[in-house]
Amino acid sequence: MKLISWNIDSLNAALTSDSARAQLSRAVIDTLVAQDADIIAIQETKLPAKGPSKKHLALLDDYFPDYKNSWRSSVEPARKGYAGTLFLYKNI
Repeated sequence: MKLISWNIDSLNAALTSDSARAQLSRAVIDTLVAQDADIIAIQETKLPAKGPSKKHLALLDDYFPDYKNSWRSSVEPARKGYAGTLFLYKNI
């Protein structure tokens, strides 16, 4: 079993921004895709309490079509959009 863990420091920025940092994050995502891990654990997603948007989920599905996901975001009284985790796991 192959497990990869990554502290992304903002999934939203990685998926939706065009900054130099976001482009580097997308290069890491491309590397994760190539690694074909069984489980990918992503920390510090910095998503809202309601979790990934439909746009985020669609983009993740484009990168990881054979994976399901499970996420947990921080809720008040914690800082809004602080921390959060996302697990991608192969759909077997």
